[in-house]
Amino acid sequence: METASDIATKQNYLCPSRYLSGRIIEYDLKAANISVLRDKNIIDQDRYIYLSNLPKIQREIEIGLMEKQNYDLYKILQEGICDAKRNLVSFNKIEDDQIVRVANDAVYINSDIDLKYLSFGEFIEFRPKSEYNVYCNLNGILVFCKFLDSGNINLDIKGLDSSNTVIEIHKNYMISIIASTIALIERSGIQDAIDYLSEVCARYIRRELPIEFYRELNKECSYRLIPMERLFTFGICNISESDKKYLDINYNYTILRELWSILLEIYSIQKR
Repeated sequence: METASDIATKQNYLCPSRYLSGRIIEYDLKAANISVLRDKNIIDQDRYIYLSNLPKIQREIEIGLMEKQNYDLYKILQEGICDAKRNLVSFNKIEDDQIVRVANDAVYINSDIDLKYLSFGEFIEFRPKSEYNVYCNLNGILVFCKFLDSGNINLDIKGLDSSNTVIEIHKNYMISIIASTIALIERSGIQDAIDYLSEVCARYIRRELPIEFYRELNKECSYRLIPMERLFTFGICNISESDKKYLDINYNYTILRELWSILLEIYSIQKR
């Protein structure tokens, strides 16, 4: 069985739970690459200061050039980052079921209290970067939610597009369904969430929702058409409401079904 320390050293990890609520903090390793290089004395203080003052993209280019000159550098960097994440979990006595996600240089931890030990040595330092109330995994689309004092909800979505273009396109459509469902779970109760999503799914299947709800929630962001021969499908950027009947609507419906399955699981747990 994997320990929390084993999990922390992974480059990519997701907890087995599809839905979690609590206090989820993303702890990010500050300037991970150059911090490890300085900690290992691969670069001196002057080089460290120079690199730390560069824009992030330029700094990554510089590190990439260094790796080309020294093939061992990549391994040193990865081992150093793994050691840092292992220390974060070990020194703060984090349990394996508290780890929500592990990225290359960040660990997402579900904990009611702030971690006490964030610095390890002079240069290795983790910073609490983001705080969330809910995590939801919809077929690899990772949704992190933060409820604001104003009553609004902020969503941070991983697995779509790092430029946020996809999120902007979908924010009032498929993403709004996800956000509304999560808000109902947390604020109104599971039955209200079930009633809401049941109605949405019924209207989706009947193709009664506005056309934008049928644009696929992925990096391509296209509408999927079924040719008359039905031998294959293809995507297009735009389509009129009158052509909605020609759409293959299965992609987004699979996401809605996954969300529905999560609701039923939560309902079952609460009724025990």
